[in-house]
Amino acid sequence: MEKRKVILVGGPSGVGKTTLACKLASHFGGVVSQVDDLVIALQALCTPEQVPELFWWELIGQYGASKVEIVQRTIAAAGRLTPGLRRIIVERLKDPVPVILEGDYMLPEVLEGFPTDAVSAIYLFDTVENIAQNYANREGETNVFRAEISVLFSDYLRAHLPSYGGISLDAQPHDTVFARAVEHLESLGF
Repeated sequence: MEKRKVILVGGPSGVGKTTLACKLASHFGGVVSQVDDLVIALQALCTPEQVPELFWWELIGQYGASKVEIVQRTIAAAGRLTPGLRRIIVERLKDPVPVILEGDYMLPEVLEGFPTDAVSAIYLFDTVENIAQNYANREGETNVFRAEISVLFSDYLRAHLPSYGGISLDAQPHDTVFARAVEHLESLGF
């Protein structure tokens, strides 16, 4: 790769972001940075009183709020992370190694102002049934409630993505999502 590159792989929980990010890193000779790790680090540096958005899941519990409230709080947490993620992108564009940022907490707004030949985003989406099955495969439990939250968050992301660039890809069929992602990225000069 001649130019510095950052690829964002976003979307809700349970759609295969980590798998796709690892394959893209291997293909493009890059590294994966997980946004969830950033959240964990920030939680270690602050308190729920200082930045409540970063702790909401632990504070209210998964079943202590409505699906809509959980999505709203997820959006709020992602919004708090957006300036930091934008700064990470600026710094990673100075690095010769391509970086794939992967995670739930990336709103499309993080793309604003970056050239599409240097920063691109792919957001994955799936159905409640497929996400619930992914949870079962990954965690040993089919969690339809959580899968429904993921789809609601997907709806929000899809509604906002066109304003900022990037693309949405259906996570199904899984065996073609990598090829579809690479085709899009290569069309942008990645």
